Amino acid sequence: VLRRNGRFRPKDPPTLPDEGVITEEEKKLFTPDKKHTVGIDFEKYDKIQVKVSGREAESYGTLDDFTNFKSLPPFLVRNISLSRFTKPTPVQKHAVPVAIDGRDVMCCAQTGSGKTAAF
Repeated sequence: VLRRNGRFRPKDPPTLPDEGVITEEEKKLFTPDKKHTVGIDFEKYDKIQVKVSGREAESYGTLDDFTNFKSLPPFLVRNISLSRFTKPTPVQKHAVPVAIDGRDVMCCAQTGSGKTAAF
């Protein structure tokens, strides 16, 4: 929303439906499409080599699963759950804890590696 002085102000935070209630729009967005499947074996992700560098980069640890990641805004936690994301990709595993702390992150990885979701 644009104010009169030309500056942007954030919209009100989105309201969430009651626990366990899924809206029609969410059903359209998050219901699996039987025609399209992803052929990624997520169990093999932990074998992918990751290089982490930078001041105190190793001290951040990793994000091992999304199910216990509650420091995000409630609407993001809900969307992650509705998307059935449980195990982060290597990019997400290493980038999210650093970004949550307000540090800059640069990731270089192939298409489909989870960079967009990490940011």
